[in-house]
Amino acid sequence: MKKLLKSSFVIAVAIMLCGCGGQTTSTATSPQSNSLGSSSQIGGVLNSLLGSLIGNSTSLTQADLIGTWTYKGPECRFESSNFLQQAGGEIAANKIESKLAEVFAKIGVKADGSQYSFTEDGTFKFNIASRTLSATYTFNPETRAIIFTDPFGIFNTEATVCKSGNELSILFDANKLMSIANTIGALTNNETLKSATSLLNSYEGIKVGFSMTK
Repeated sequence: MKKLLKSSFVIAVAIMLCGCGGQTTSTATSPQSNSLGSSSQIGGVLNSLLGSLIGNSTSLTQADLIGTWTYKGPECRFESSNFLQQAGGEIAANKIESKLAEVFAKIGVKADGSQYSFTEDGTFKFNIASRTLSATYTFNPETRAIIFTDPFGIFNTEATVCKSGNELSILFDANKLMSIANTIGALTNNETLKSATSLLNSYEGIKVGFSMTK
């Protein structure tokens, strides 16, 4: 436990220094630094964590969305480096994504079995199990915000889009995503949904959703 606390402290301090433009010297030899190893190892940990920040995603245009994407898995991203310091970074993300996978399985969202399609005319289709949900969408490339509108109100929400290589992520407010899952799968009073909702409500500064590949 002591080693874990020391490691968390070093990561938090290093993130704060990165965010403030601070620099470390090669002569620093505190016990906390030794608990993570060399400075290159610390840098590797930080790069992994900071890569999960929403703001670190590449810029997008609507053309980047067009096409059919296949569901890969659940995704959790941080809204700021402050959350990384407070919540334990990737450990929290992995725990959240594992719980989301249980919820998604309940409503039929499975790898290689669910697809998302965006067209140039602003139409969005979500194939889940044997159902197809349709909606229209508008995309703001400056904020990477996508707004869905459907006649049944299921996908009437705003999300954030992130892209890295051939992977695309659609990230929602946690409570809204749980509401969508409940509506699609009729999961009211379902223990899996309750457990996931409780976990998500214990954290701030995150968005959750789907990771897809093309």
